[in-house]
Order: sequence, then C-alpha cells, then structure tokens
Amino acid sequence: MNIVKITFKVGQKIYEFGPTGEYEISNLSGEDLMKFKKYFVENYKMIFGISVPTEWII
Repeated sequence: MNIVKITFKVGQKIYEFGPTGEYEISNLSGEDLMKFKKYFVENYKMIFGISVPTEWII
C-alpha cells in the first residue's frame, strides 16, 4: 500500500492532507490518480464551504 499525500492551492492558501485508509494506487495511470485526488479535494472543499477553483500542486 502507498501513502497518498494531496497538495493543492485554493485562492492564496495551500492545503496538504492525506486521506485516511489504505489505498492501492500503484497501478493507477496519471489520469486515474488525478480522479482519485479530485474526489477527496472536492469533498474537502464542500465540507469547509470552499468554492474557489482548485490549483493543483504536483
């Protein structure tokens, strides 16, 4: 299993978090990995009422 760290910027603030749980991501393509990350980021933004577009930090 791999540890996933997601970093993104919304407005002037940079967020970094790791989703809890174990995820097998070693076989994901770059596009699938972005879909995986986007799911967590969009839920995070919805919970905290953030509506500014996401800028990805790779």
